[in-house]
Amino acid sequence: MSNVLDTKCAGCPANITDYNYTACVSTSCGKIFHDLCISATALAEEQKINWTCPDCRAESKRGGDNSQTPVRTYASDNVTHRKKLISAPKKEPAVTVTLADLAAELRLLRKDMVELKEKFSNISNYCERLEEVSGRLSATESRLQSLEERQEKTVDDLTKENAHLKATVADLTTRLDITEQHNRASNIELHCIPEHRSENLLTVVKQIGRTIACEVTDQDIHLCTRVAKKNQESTRPRSVVVKFGSPRIRDQFLAQVVKFNKANPKEKLHTGHLGIGGDKKPVYVAEHLSPKNKSIQAAARQVKRDKGYKFLWTQQGRVFLRKTETSEYICIKSLEDLQKIV
Repeated sequence: MSNVLDTKCAGCPANITDYNYTACVSTSCGKIFHDLCISATALAEEQKINWTCPDCRAESKRGGDNSQTPVRTYASDNVTHRKKLISAPKKEPAVTVTLADLAAELRLLRKDMVELKEKFSNISNYCERLEEVSGRLSATESRLQSLEERQEKTVDDLTKENAHLKATVADLTTRLDITEQHNRASNIELHCIPEHRSENLLTVVKQIGRTIACEVTDQDIHLCTRVAKKNQESTRPRSVVVKFGSPRIRDQFLAQVVKFNKANPKEKLHTGHLGIGGDKKPVYVAEHLSPKNKSIQAAARQVKRDKGYKFLWTQQGRVFLRKTETSEYICIKSLEDLQKIV
């Protein structure tokens, strides 16, 4: 079938303006006809392709052919012009819907509806729970704020109480140290005296008194004993604590020791003066200090070495430092005082 348009039909005067036409297959003819003019609307497509017009069939003497359709004749004096033919719209194939299909579709719709109801129900429940949680959260925030306020007040009270307790402890510690030092007002300590199983410490103390020209009697000495070492690994002998009858005797004894050592700078008090054989080892006589004052004295001794101070001594339980013979002495009452020394 040719794609010819706007060509006159061989069966009627009208032009062919659409594709509803049939052409003669004869190469010497070339005529085309409206399908309505040749009644070809009932022909199959294959028949239309092989269709031959009546004139060509007459010339070929083929006679009638049931497969071909004659051309509809038109009176010459009654020629009418046909309107433009419009192709009929193609019909969509009919879709057959059964009752079972509709029932299945209905079941799906019902299932979707149930799911939607459940979702909306869950959303409603979630909203109610959210409101409940929001209310509980507000109450919790209020309680938390109240608790924070109470906690701040408690912290302030505890801070004040802690400061008061610290001040009280510091005051009590100071009083305790003063009491401990006061209880040692009549005591001295002897260091570096060799230990012997058969030693008589009372005799040793009286021998020191004779050496430094400070005679003491048995009645002047209330107690004489060795004390445990603070550092058990130390090789030094244990110290000897001597308790005199009064602070006056103690102070006189200490003063005579200082006087003796100054008078004998090359022969300061040593074990030979006590009648102990062997190498002469120095013997040290000092006040019996409280634990706090002992720690201050040890720290002051380190500062003396580090800062180049020349003198360190104790008097009435207090620790003193002096850098040179002409400089002012410094009374050390606490470890904080040592940090201020330059």
